[in-house]
Amino acid sequence: MLNSVVEQPEELRKVVLVGFESAGKSALFRGLTGRDRGEESNVRGSTVTVRRAELLEHQLELLDTPGIRMKDDSVTTMLTLNQLAAGDTVILVIRGTDVVQELPLLLGMLDVTGKNAVLVLTFADKCGPGLSAQVNYYRKGLGISVLPLNTREMDGNTQDLICRAIVAARPMKRHPELASPPESPVDEPQTTMFEHTVWGRFVALAALVLLFAAPVYVAYLFSGWIQPLADAWILEPLHRMTAGLWSPLQAIMLGDYGMISLGLYSFIWAFPVVFLIGFSVAATEESGLKDGLPTRWMGGCAKSA
Repeated sequence: MLNSVVEQPEELRKVVLVGFESAGKSALFRGLTGRDRGEESNVRGSTVTVRRAELLEHQLELLDTPGIRMKDDSVTTMLTLNQLAAGDTVILVIRGTDVVQELPLLLGMLDVTGKNAVLVLTFADKCGPGLSAQVNYYRKGLGISVLPLNTREMDGNTQDLICRAIVAARPMKRHPELASPPESPVDEPQTTMFEHTVWGRFVALAALVLLFAAPVYVAYLFSGWIQPLADAWILEPLHRMTAGLWSPLQAIMLGDYGMISLGLYSFIWAFPVVFLIGFSVAATEESGLKDGLPTRWMGGCAKSA
């Protein structure tokens, strides 16, 4: 009798993305997986959603945790991070523009002792010329790989670099040497109305509303223009072609609530809304407004309070 050997698939290495809100974790997840959303699941005992995606080529399972708020963080979020500490590798996602302030805070909130780790510094395109000195400093001080990235523009080479760093990841030093990190001047963007001390929060709120109101209004105008054309070019010819059919059957197919007429109208009125809102959201994420607008609005409200 022949013994058949069934090869068991190699267990995927769990890689957990952790970081503060607006650190660029979602962009990093999207850049590594090639999609906006992964499989979503709730952590046991909470309503917090975690995104998961498999990178089978590298035998990795990527978990994107909710961003931590520096202030007023919910207990649920912290419980989520503690439960996901069972991951094999932790990717610490920190804004390169704020690494000096945010990295000690994040390390103080997380217990990554003995965990393989990689530090990713996002918004590298907004950092000054001192970024390379910071990368070398944290690489030596933490004893792990440090990758400066512009997560909004990642190509195949960048993806491969990150995956190789994950596979080669090792635990950070038990006593990190972060006494005097070098400062990196930030390439400040041109000041806009969003930064105005009085009107900034209202401009940001108006921009957020327009991101959804404008696409819906444009879709409404487009659908109102295209529907008469669809009636003239599609439905009316079909009515003429089916004039000899049994009237109940014609009503089922082409009546006011018929399968063809209602399906066509649903497409005309729904598809432009979905398409334009999707385009608006994608443009907001790629331009960085998604990260900036909520921060400016909430920051403005906090100051006024």
